[in-house]
Amino acid sequence: MAESAEGRFDLGRGYWLHLPHGPRSQGDLYHQGSLSKRVNLANKAERRILVVELLQKNLNQTRLAEVLNLSRQTLHNYRESYRVFGVSGLLHGYSPNRCVSEKMQGRLRVGKRRVASAAREREGLWPAEMDGLVGNGDTPSRPERDAPAPTFTLEESAIEDVLRVDPAAAAAPFAAEAAAVKGEASTSGAPWPAIDPPYAERHDWQPSRHAGVFPVIMLLASRHQWFARLLTLFPSNWRIFHLFVLMAVRDWRSFEAIEREPPEEAGRLLGLRRLPGAEGIWRWFFEAAAAERATPMLDAAFADRIRRGLVGTRLWFTEAHALPCPTPGAASQGASGEALHPAPQRTHLATYDERGRLVTFALAEGLDQLPGRILALVEQARALSLGIMPVQVFAQADVDSDFLERLVHAGIPFVAHQADDERLATLPQSLFGEHLHFGSTSYRVAEEMVELAALAPGRPPGDAVVSTAVNIRRLVFWNQRNRLRSSVLCWDAGLRLSADLLLCAAVARQSDASSAPAPGEPGHSGRYRPGFAATECAPRVIANPHCRLLAERINASEGHLSKLRKQLALTQPSFNQDGSERQNSRHRRLADAISSSEAALKRLLAERKNLPEQVTVTGLCDYRSREPLDNEGKMLFDFVTSAVWNVRHQLLDWLFDSVANNLDRRTVLDTILACPGWIRSDERAVVVRLPPLPQAPLRYAQEHLCRKLSGLGGQLPDGRRLYLEVGGAVE
Repeated sequence: MAESAEGRFDLGRGYWLHLPHGPRSQGDLYHQGSLSKRVNLANKAERRILVVELLQKNLNQTRLAEVLNLSRQTLHNYRESYRVFGVSGLLHGYSPNRCVSEKMQGRLRVGKRRVASAAREREGLWPAEMDGLVGNGDTPSRPERDAPAPTFTLEESAIEDVLRVDPAAAAAPFAAEAAAVKGEASTSGAPWPAIDPPYAERHDWQPSRHAGVFPVIMLLASRHQWFARLLTLFPSNWRIFHLFVLMAVRDWRSFEAIEREPPEEAGRLLGLRRLPGAEGIWRWFFEAAAAERATPMLDAAFADRIRRGLVGTRLWFTEAHALPCPTPGAASQGASGEALHPAPQRTHLATYDERGRLVTFALAEGLDQLPGRILALVEQARALSLGIMPVQVFAQADVDSDFLERLVHAGIPFVAHQADDERLATLPQSLFGEHLHFGSTSYRVAEEMVELAALAPGRPPGDAVVSTAVNIRRLVFWNQRNRLRSSVLCWDAGLRLSADLLLCAAVARQSDASSAPAPGEPGHSGRYRPGFAATECAPRVIANPHCRLLAERINASEGHLSKLRKQLALTQPSFNQDGSERQNSRHRRLADAISSSEAALKRLLAERKNLPEQVTVTGLCDYRSREPLDNEGKMLFDFVTSAVWNVRHQLLDWLFDSVANNLDRRTVLDTILACPGWIRSDERAVVVRLPPLPQAPLRYAQEHLCRKLSGLGGQLPDGRRLYLEVGGAVE
């Protein structure tokens, strides 16, 4: 059968399989263009279950057999075995042609069944995994979902596996998982743990004062791969991100506001059942930051926004937001001698598209890292195979004089805002010829060509870094409303940028970071504000989560060691003809396994003794801390705030059909996001109902937005749909 695309096989009825590595490897099943499930066809049991599921959808049996490289008779046998004996018969290969008695089939295939029961296997999973994590002081996290999960038992076969464990490679599972998180192939065989999914609690209609936050969660789930990304990188700590969503929507910049919320009411809306106490929130935050997965998540989100078209790629504005990071004695003084606010030492370098959506961001130590950040953005864009590089827009005052020449040599188009120049007011009016309009404002434009080497202050005319003279465009825009003039430097790298586009780059966003309100200060909602609040608080101390995890590993190792000792007591030694003990006897190997387990337990106890009982977590939201762990926490919070910022822009765009005025759209959206409501969670869907707004135009816009969001087809990891509706109160 010919594949319709590289690794893509059409199965009919809207189903198709993506098998990039062949019919005996991992693949993805799609239905109507949406990812339905991920399958590992190298696993015989999973392959059989997939065949039965697809045959129940009335797919063509011949086409399915060709795709999976199986015979039609094999597919028929799978279907009949499942019809007569169920899943158990399908997995164990029961044949209804021999007999229809499940008991007799079990006796006939007793030699091919698993040694231990499923309960005994699950009982051995955790001790076997813990014994493999010896000698590593980091918090063990979970491997990739794609890794095959072997079977661990406590019968004789499992003892043989334990005897073959190499003590020197005890930390291999954790190292393999860390490599998998960074994008490398994972060789770990540790099983995927059971994850408490979002909105797992089933309940009837319940009130919630934060029901207006649900539209943001719906859009994140449907267009930003929210649940897939969180449950892959943070399977045990995804809950803290939902708390960050609530904080970003409500513009809360500290955990103090969350601590005052009703636990059941807010937790039910966020899919957490209930909110934990203050120590629980900080523990979630610390564990998520300790996973050190912020950078892979930001890189994946950047690439995903580009590929899905969630952000533009024509103009990229890079500006710096001041972060609250004062140092003693760093306060500047005004003209009158009075002390002003402390000068910030850390900045948040954010990159926007021309419509104000956040492309990506990075924490930096001042504006001097802006050039390096722009060059890194270009390299990331080239890695995504963008045909035309985005035009980089920034303030010339934020970069050194040689940076523009470096951009020219690298072939990177740019638009640099020039600082206020007194010579702009002396330009004669005759130089301003072309008339342009941006919004309701009219501009006149004067353009000239200047030599790049002459722009560097204090440089002799003949001392140019560039080998040949490079001329760039200089445009002066004259605002006809307030009579002010501004200028930009442009090098378009052969793109022939129009004056209209350069005017958009000049006035669409202000590159001066000082105009942005600092975190914690009041400001209008039309400007992005990253970071936590600049509030002084007492050091927050929590119990060390590493100690709790090590205690579980120690208990598991002690239990496993106890079972080995019991089996050693029931085993008799074996001897050779000369009277010496056989080295490969079961008794000898059990003794060696006990010695290895005792050494591993001793190392765990020593590691537990060296860990502090408590850790201080205040640095996770304090920008005076430069620790890598604390930076991880700040980037995680800013990742959520940037995602919510883009969601707000998308919601404003969808409200354009019903509310034309920009300011009115912001008011309507803020009203919808602040609405209380009701939530219901059952086995089919999670539904949130918002009360109708009183005014007819606002109610129309609200209903239009709810229908749009419900039609996106957002789903939870367990397949349940997300719906949003407008209606009256429920009893």
